[in-house]
Amino acid sequence: MLLVVVNALIIAIGWYVIYSNAKRLATRSENRGIIDGAHSVLDELSRTSKTFWKEKITNQGDSQMRAGLVELQSLIQEFELKTNLLGKRGLEVDVAVSIKELRNSVTANAELLEVTNIDRISARLANIGNKVGDIKWNLEEAFMGTYKPSRTALQFLNDRRKKDG
Repeated sequence: MLLVVVNALIIAIGWYVIYSNAKRLATRSENRGIIDGAHSVLDELSRTSKTFWKEKITNQGDSQMRAGLVELQSLIQEFELKTNLLGKRGLEVDVAVSIKELRNSVTANAELLEVTNIDRISARLANIGNKVGDIKWNLEEAFMGTYKPSRTALQFLNDRRKKDG
């Protein structure tokens, strides 16, 4: 009788461990998918803002400028929704200041562009690229802090950041 109870207990513990690991892996996978989606939105935001500012140099119309600004704002809002979703799922990402700076870089003074010189626009585009890169790195750090990667993966990412930065 004792043997039956011990066997049942071992089976129950085994199933609990399997269930817990599967749940953790599923959550990790889902969060990774959200982060990948956030990266896509940031890439699209970067491309769209570069297109917007380059076309603005060629004196696009006022309605086109407004449409471009609306598109940029919607991309920023989509990114904010993804980061809020990650927070609700237990993956805290501290990008509020970076989002504010990015929003400022992307849309600030767009209506005054006609009087802005090419060098300032080039600096703005470089700043947008830097902000996008910083936000992506913050997302990856938050993910790696919650779901610890292997030491090899961490070393690879650190080496890559040093090379890029």
